[in-house]
Amino acid sequence: MIWNLQALRFVFSFSILVSHLLGHQYSTFGLGEYGVAGFFILSGFVLSAAYGRKIKNGQFHTWPFFCKQCAKLYPLHIATFIIAIFYEAYYGNYYEWYQLLPPVFLLQSWIPNEAFHYIPNGSSWSLCGFFFFYLLFSTLFLWLNRLPIRRLLVGIVVGMVLYVMIALCLPEQMIYVFLYASPLMRLLDFIIGIMLFRLLHSDAGEQIKERLVACPSTLLSVVEILVLVAPAVAFLTYGVTNPALRCVSMFWLFVAVQLLLFSWTDSASGLVTRFFHSRSVMFLGSISFEIYLIHMFVVPSARSMAFRMGFDSVGPVALLVAAVLSVILSYIAKRYFVDKIFAYFKPYLKKHGG
Repeated sequence: MIWNLQALRFVFSFSILVSHLLGHQYSTFGLGEYGVAGFFILSGFVLSAAYGRKIKNGQFHTWPFFCKQCAKLYPLHIATFIIAIFYEAYYGNYYEWYQLLPPVFLLQSWIPNEAFHYIPNGSSWSLCGFFFFYLLFSTLFLWLNRLPIRRLLVGIVVGMVLYVMIALCLPEQMIYVFLYASPLMRLLDFIIGIMLFRLLHSDAGEQIKERLVACPSTLLSVVEILVLVAPAVAFLTYGVTNPALRCVSMFWLFVAVQLLLFSWTDSASGLVTRFFHSRSVMFLGSISFEIYLIHMFVVPSARSMAFRMGFDSVGPVALLVAAVLSVILSYIAKRYFVDKIFAYFKPYLKKHGG
């Protein structure tokens, strides 16, 4: 296991939490878009690391794998879905029955209408993409790893050009509906993750790893810090970048470099790596999915609590309250709900090759 990637999970989930807290009043400078791109790309990367060898050996079966992912993710989705309905009803927001059907079956992001995407739990839209990716994972992995490097590079260039052309031609009201939320378009993020894993284990990737590991720890620490804060370049230019490009593609390069570097330095002694490997950060990374699904209820409550205490509803106190509550509730959800349900289904999944 690459422990640094566990820590990056939390970096991405916390970025999304901060964006939803600040977004109540201020510009978030793309923090949310960065976090979502990170999750999608990381998914392709991590799954390639976990199952790539099995796929190459013909030991991977899509349906048991899909069921395993459902057992991990779907119960919490349904639980937060139900909580969100009551949560919204408490504040006087009600939904028609036809609005609630797509989220139950994780189909809302396929509907080209933003009114369906973020209800009742605003975080669940991305699960539509994840489950779509799981169905295509083994096919994509084999195809992308069998293509000769030259053809793959040509395909990347052609794909990027086509993406930019499509993005710039879209009407403004379709940018987030199609580019940001559509599983079909977010499949590109997942593909980037698979290609990054191929690069990681290529001859060139192994050579880069050897050089990084051999670097003095001070120099390596500087490199790690620079890569970790590099997305700030995108955040600073977010306001002047075309919305069609800033909502997704402007974060691909930054996330890709972060995943590669921290994978290469996972066994080294850089400052960031040592911090990432600390018990507290590993713990936060282990509950990052729960934080992602739960924080949408916590953020409004944290803003309200901070305001009642006489503080800014989007200030440091509100952020601290949101972070602490999210961590506590996510830990409880993982230990006493998610893990229990997965343990219940695990024997069945093993029996059927999951």
